Amino acid sequence: MTLGRTSRTVAIASTVALSLTGIAAGCGKGLVEPPPSRRAPMGQTYHPAGAGEQAVVGDVRVLVPVSTLTATPARPMYPMATVSGVRPGPGETYYQAVVRIENAGQKPVRVDPRDFSAMVGRASAPLDISRSGPEARTLLHGTSLELILTFVVPDGAEPDLVHHPSWLNGTLVFVGQQKPAGAL
Repeated sequence: MTLGRTSRTVAIASTVALSLTGIAAGCGKGLVEPPPSRRAPMGQTYHPAGAGEQAVVGDVRVLVPVSTLTATPARPMYPMATVSGVRPGPGETYYQAVVRIENAGQKPVRVDPRDFSAMVGRASAPLDISRSGPEARTLLHGTSLELILTFVVPDGAEPDLVHHPSWLNGTLVFVGQQKPAGAL
């Protein structure tokens, strides 16, 4: 395995049967029908996906192109708050994820950074609102939004990015890390 090419698993746990309509590789590309070996049967709640691929749930596409531990997190242009953020203590570091959500459907979709959490084992890491953003938005048909999410986690942790949005009767879990393109 080389850096930046670790595998990511998307687990979709739901209380109702969900139909996964496909997976698209790469940001900004059209939907690509996955090969038969990668399709999830109707009602299946666990679906593996490689790093950088999109999870498609109904008319919503979710991509996590960056998910990594970092000592120096990027700052969003429009943070959720301008207050002092959570600082890592001894034995802690930042975990940062970039998430792109696109609404291909006709109904509006609400996107809120507070719908995300970083899970380390059974513990949830705190969202650093001064290093996360932008604030919640509503996506109309054909629009997308990129979020920067920053959490404080123990050094060496392997956090899972968990997304529990109001528009989905279930949870998306992104497992693994993906460094930014070109990072060592």
